[in-house]
Formats: sequence, structure tokens, C-alpha cells
Amino acid sequence: MRVLIIHDPYGNIEKGNIGGEDNLVHREILALRSIGIDVFTLTISCMGFRRKYNQLRAQLFGSNPSVLKIIDKYKPDIILCHNMQQSTGYRWMKKIKVPVVMSLHNFRLFCSISTAWRDNKVCTECSNGDFYKVFKYNCGNFKSKINALRKIISHQPERTIPTLYLSSSNLLKKAHFNFVNTSKFFTLGSLPDYMKPETSIPKNSRNNFIFAGRLEPEKGILELKIGRAHV
Repeated sequence: MRVLIIHDPYGNIEKGNIGGEDNLVHREILALRSIGIDVFTLTISCMGFRRKYNQLRAQLFGSNPSVLKIIDKYKPDIILCHNMQQSTGYRWMKKIKVPVVMSLHNFRLFCSISTAWRDNKVCTECSNGDFYKVFKYNCGNFKSKINALRKIISHQPERTIPTLYLSSSNLLKKAHFNFVNTSKFFTLGSLPDYMKPETSIPKNSRNNFIFAGRLEPEKGILELKIGRAHV
């Protein structure tokens, strides 16, 4: 089986500046290859003006010509993409017959600023597809408005075409209830650390936890409850 992973890196990988999603993509590659899957990756890593240009093109038109060329070249059996498609866009989904699996890491599919957070509280008002509220509440910056406009006019292939949606959190599944068909939504939990297979979870748990990330309210740290969330 041949799997093509499409990923727009959050940070500058060449300089070692990576985000949590970049790390998870690396884990997915290791996990798939460990069971004998042929994995190919399409990573558009660019900075500065070129990155801004790719993002604006994807948000205006939802496409990048290189995506279809790579798919035709490698002829994958499955395409695994991530919801950080700021450079590649989603229009290519309408032009292929290969099954698409989408891995979700935040609320970007229905939230133009990806955090589902407004006025210091959780906001999922656009989860029903009403992106005009982005303009009503003046959410985000100019780029967020462009992204919302694209969603309004593009019929959002990322909302209907994927065969499966994957997430490590039941919270994400709940938030996407009105946005995608959740019968196709699978919660996987955290991926194991394939670089350190001896790692295990202590049996005698305590009322402590480690939160890896920015200590910001929109990251969900206030809603995190021991025993109910994947840490």
C-alpha cells in the first residue's frame, strides 16, 4: 500500500522550528512505516513572501498545481492530509478518485482563526457553516476574512469528500459535530513514541499532568480534566 501524506509545516523545519502538528506528522510517518506501508510526503516548506503568496493563493482559490502533479506521479492508494492546508488548499480533492483521510489537530476546518475562542470563551458559532459570522464578530485579521470568504464560495470539499476523519481528542470530534459526518470520525488517542518503545504510562496515577504547549486559554487547558481527556 502506498500512502501520500500532504502537510504544510507550521514552523521552519529546516531551522528546527516545528510545531505540535509537525511532530505528529512525523509520528504518523514512523507509525505507518513500522507496519510496512510505503509513505511519501508532500511538504511545502517556505518562508517569507513565498509563504504568504502560497497561503493567499490557497485561501483565495483553494488550490496548488503541484499537488495534482505529485498525486499523479506517486499514484497513492490513500492520501492522508492535515487541516493545516494553508499553502496547498483543498480544491484538488474534487479532481481525484483516491480515498482521502483527514487528520484534524485544531478547529481550522470551521474556525477561520483555528482556535474556536472568542471574547475569552469557547466559540463554535461557525461550526454550522455560517462563516458570515466571521465578519459579524470581526474575528481574526485580513487573512482570516479571506479564508472565511473562500469557505463561503468554495462548497468546502474538506467538509464532504474525505472518507475518514482522524483525531486524538474526543473534544475535537464533539466540536465538529455540526460540520462533518461524525460517523466517519475516529478518535485515535495519542500516538505512541516509536523512537522510545520502552515508554509506558505509570499505573499509580496522581492528580498531576504535563501540558506541552503555550499556556493560553484557547489551548483548552482550563477545560482539561484528569481522567476525561487525552494528555
